[in-house]
Amino acid sequence: MAVSPESRCSHCAMDRHCFHETAVPEAFKGFVLDHETVPAGEDLFVKGEPNIQTAVVQSGAFKLTQSTPTGALQIIDIALPGDYLGLSRLFQYASPVSATAVTRSRVCLLDHARLNDNPKQTTQLLRRELQSSRWHQSLAMYEAPARMGQWFLRLGDNNERRGLSRQRLTLPLNRTETANYLVMALETVSRTLKKLQTQGLIRVEGRTIDILDEDGLRACAYPSQEAEV
Repeated sequence: MAVSPESRCSHCAMDRHCFHETAVPEAFKGFVLDHETVPAGEDLFVKGEPNIQTAVVQSGAFKLTQSTPTGALQIIDIALPGDYLGLSRLFQYASPVSATAVTRSRVCLLDHARLNDNPKQTTQLLRRELQSSRWHQSLAMYEAPARMGQWFLRLGDNNERRGLSRQRLTLPLNRTETANYLVMALETVSRTLKKLQTQGLIRVEGRTIDILDEDGLRACAYPSQEAEV
């Protein structure tokens, strides 16, 4: 007997988070077509592809990249468990970005035809994807410690949605990729991590980050907001 998407969702740790933006979350579970495992380094979709591929990340992480005018690849977004991939492509003929698994990852593939038939609800889902993109575009407004602090707080928020600790983080990117994503030099990433650790805000051990002082890290991440209080 085939297992319905609704039944599969009920056994998934992300069940409460994937479609909570919609008015009727249960209805959207029927949009799940299948599951796919993507090995680290492989693409779910690539720039210029006309084929529509929309998905929800179930486990692992994906980096979304696009080419700069010089031909280099810039990481413009990270999709973590519970995040959507490819929704913006529903309104475009071809993908403007590539989505590559940074670790072995698993996704729930969505029926893009049914998404197209429900534009109002799909737009609600698209908001989280667009919010993440707008955050990355705003990075130039902040100094390196603020960029790093905001990144860690965002990872903590994602952990909390998944029922994990918001104080203990596992970075999905290595330092070179982190530098690319946060638009920093590699040396700046190392200096910033050391500075935040010296200030007692975090503890660094490889890719594991422990947030020791969340209030202090938030003040560092959003200095102008703190100044206005």
